Amino acid sequence: MPVVNFSEHSYVPVLTGDEVSQIAFAHLSDECRNRLLPLFELTRNRSATDFAPSVELVSAIRAPQFLIDLDKRVAPPPYQSRNPSDPIAEAARVERETAENNAFNEALSSLLDPADGFRNWRALVAELPEAVPVLQYTNPGPQANAIIRQAALLLNSHERIAIRIQRHQSDLLANLAIQILSIAPSSAQVLVILDCGQARRNYLERAEWAADTMALITNELDRQQIADLEAVCMSNSYPQPNHDGLRIADNYDREVWVDACDEFPFLFGDYAASHKVSSLSAFKPRSFRATVVHTLDEQWLIHRDENSDDPEGWTRGCEVIAAHDAFDPIDSRTDERITEVAQQGIDVGDRPRDWHALRMSGHIERQSRIVDPDDLDE
Repeated sequence: MPVVNFSEHSYVPVLTGDEVSQIAFAHLSDECRNRLLPLFELTRNRSATDFAPSVELVSAIRAPQFLIDLDKRVAPPPYQSRNPSDPIAEAARVERETAENNAFNEALSSLLDPADGFRNWRALVAELPEAVPVLQYTNPGPQANAIIRQAALLLNSHERIAIRIQRHQSDLLANLAIQILSIAPSSAQVLVILDCGQARRNYLERAEWAADTMALITNELDRQQIADLEAVCMSNSYPQPNHDGLRIADNYDREVWVDACDEFPFLFGDYAASHKVSSLSAFKPRSFRATVVHTLDEQWLIHRDENSDDPEGWTRGCEVIAAHDAFDPIDSRTDERITEVAQQGIDVGDRPRDWHALRMSGHIERQSRIVDPDDLDE
């Protein structure tokens, strides 16, 4: 596999290692795929007891180049019905799911064990030699030496690494990034990801945090290190839909990125128009509300049908969006599908996950075309 050159990419969307992301990635044009440096988070697939199914799915996606990280959400205790119709069957289900959840959480803890420079995480990413591994940590203060050892060993095996810095503990992680950059043969081998988090308020504060954190790092580097260094400003303002009908929601992630770029030429990153829930659960809701999403440069048109479990809701959503003055289709599978369904109606076999994948791929296709802040002014 060719070595990743971070400077050749302009967009880093976060995707999970699951079937929906696999479908979404398949919808993308070849041109779009080549512009991306997707960050896949290995996660739990259904009732899996480890990360093996997620690793297999990411391998099957066959992204030209990608980052690999870990979804650190634990599996919670299973849902228990207060008045089950069959108490014996309910008790057996709870016992089975508890065992599965405990096994998965043990697998997660193993990958986050700092022993020998996060040996278990390094062994897992060895199964994905084409990936750029993201450094793991849970408590960067006590784990500092293990994190630096992890970085040194992964630089030796993979040549490229990434460090993902979130707002909590950012000062500690910025100092670790400085130390890691000092031992890397070239700063071009280390991608710094400043993850501003998920929120729709105080987005300018997030841009300021990204710029200030990057300044902490670059103030300790020499000119050549700064010139070779690439960093991502990442955030997520996609709302969790809870409305009826059409909603036009502003996308603040580009504004965060533009403001942060006043201080450093960041690459852009986001969560691919996906609201990340706090709990990781194998429970699947029995009903759905048909939702159609059309992505613009700095907005989303989101239609959520009023009826539950009605596939015709996708037809209604496509009709409303396609007829709206703001509808601005591009050459993407998502916009083609919205236009097609608005004119011809829905297929019998469509499922909610198909439209989740279309939402993600349409967003990625649109955002991948924006290379620098000036593109937003056109």
